[in-house]
Amino acid sequence: MSNTLPEPILRKEKYLAKAAGMTVTDLPEKPLTREEEYLAAIAESGGGGGGFTPTQEQLDAMNSGITEQRVTQLAGIDDTGNNYIRVNDIKLYFSRTPPLDAEDGDLWIGG
Repeated sequence: MSNTLPEPILRKEKYLAKAAGMTVTDLPEKPLTREEEYLAAIAESGGGGGGFTPTQEQLDAMNSGITEQRVTQLAGIDDTGNNYIRVNDIKLYFSRTPPLDAEDGDLWIGG
């Protein structure tokens, strides 16, 4: 089974696709927002610490309809339940408002 991610369309998707190891021929020339600056830095560094390349077991699990918790476990993501996940010792926040406890190097994706 191959990793079949959809073709990126949005600017943010293109940076994320590049960080995920996909070939992106029309990567934006320069970031327009602070969020895109972070995404560009991650994409240029190969995904932050070498990037995440799923194993065949992880791909099979993600495509088999198993629970989100099992996929998280297979991916090695520490889900704390505090609106962030920890990947390679970087907190990635998902919330509409900026996190109050973010530290240097943490990333925030939100409204």
